[in-house]
Amino acid sequence: MLSCSVFGILCQQAISVHSLMSSLADAPDLVGFFSYSREDDEGSGGKLSKLRERIQEELRSQLGRTRADFRLWQDKVAIAHGELWEGTIKKGISESVFFIPIITPLLSEAPTANLNSSHF
Repeated sequence: MLSCSVFGILCQQAISVHSLMSSLADAPDLVGFFSYSREDDEGSGGKLSKLRERIQEELRSQLGRTRADFRLWQDKVAIAHGELWEGTIKKGISESVFFIPIITPLLSEAPTANLNSSHF
């Protein structure tokens, strides 16, 4: 068995991840930001949206959260038709405590790519 003194960095990282998960679990409301290319989602028949739903449900279950106090922000769900999207995206980013980017060539070309990644 390896001791923490031999691999202090790995132990510190493990402790940090555990502390982060503990603090996330203790937060009153928890919002994550799902960054992706809408064109990729449409081209895959909505598979990226389904992936977001599955990640959201898994994290909600692992953290013991309800739909009322945990969500994974996605533009298709959060932005109403005709709403000014840039302000809504900035608000979603500012409320988020973690970021899940789905990196594809289309995401890097999207007009919101710099907006999303520059805040995390």
